[in-house]
Amino acid sequence: MSESARDTAVREAFRGTGIYTASERLWLVGPPQVVAAGNEAFHSLRRIRDAYARGGGCRLR
Repeated sequence: MSESARDTAVREAFRGTGIYTASERLWLVGPPQVVAAGNEAFHSLRRIRDAYARGGGCRLR
């Protein structure tokens, strides 16, 4: 699979999870502490997405 095809596939899979909608809903109705935790989780998942899109996968710390 080419780099471009991998990047597209990973990003389409991420979009298909519904995570953007869930994140937006959380912003609308969640209490501040829950919104902050959800936002942190969302951005962590995006970093994982980006690592896979680059072909690097994830490393545990």
